[in-house]
Amino acid sequence: MTLLPPTLAPRDALHLLSALRDLHARQLLAFVPVTTWGWQDDTLLALALQRQARFEQDGTLYEAWSYDIRTYKAVPDWLNPRFWANPDNWNKYRW
Repeated sequence: MTLLPPTLAPRDALHLLSALRDLHARQLLAFVPVTTWGWQDDTLLALALQRQARFEQDGTLYEAWSYDIRTYKAVPDWLNPRFWANPDNWNKYRW
């Protein structure tokens, strides 16, 4: 869980979120002060985050955004050995 402080520059906050997501965590829950940075939804959607909640605390609007590598993308049906190995053609053709 990460609470991004409103004093952090918006560009630094995006860098921190992407570093946490890519290098340090399989799951991420970030509370983002929306009113302070004025980010649009597409800014955080571009980082593959999903909005979970929105609330106000001490006059600041926060949104909870999450990321989980296990639910990031469903594995497509064609991405399995059945379609790639093709054992019926082994030793029949020379590539």
